[in-house]
Amino acid sequence: MTSQHDQPGRIEASGIPPPLGGNEQDLLAAIAQSEFHNRRRRDSLIRYDLFAEPAWDMLLDLYIEQHRGQPVAVDRLCAAAGAASTTALRWLALLIEKELVIRSSSVEEDGIVRVALSERGIGEMERYLRDFLHRDRLGGDIAAALSAR
Repeated sequence: MTSQHDQPGRIEASGIPPPLGGNEQDLLAAIAQSEFHNRRRRDSLIRYDLFAEPAWDMLLDLYIEQHRGQPVAVDRLCAAAGAASTTALRWLALLIEKELVIRSSSVEEDGIVRVALSERGIGEMERYLRDFLHRDRLGGDIAAALSAR
């Protein structure tokens, strides 16, 4: 079966064309890393626990690590979520229920349970991240906001 990725010049299901140059996967991972970093920076500068989104932090972290080819241990993912482990585990269970994340089918020799984005999770994250590429090519949200003044 041929996927959209196998057909050059094809527009993705999201309606956003792939980037004109460079490795798309590297660009998407860089955007995810920037999003994750910006969230940590915001949390360190505005310390009122107003911006908790553990599920989003988990999805960003899983996407970044998937790009690096690194497995993600559940306890490390919970720490990346920036929430109490019980809260993070509840969000992880929901992400698994929504079929965005999958658990490893077996516990590794070291006894650590690992998780990864599912194909659906990868697709959803890439659709979101591609939107950044699309907006950047069109001049970005900031330029549009300034011109609307």
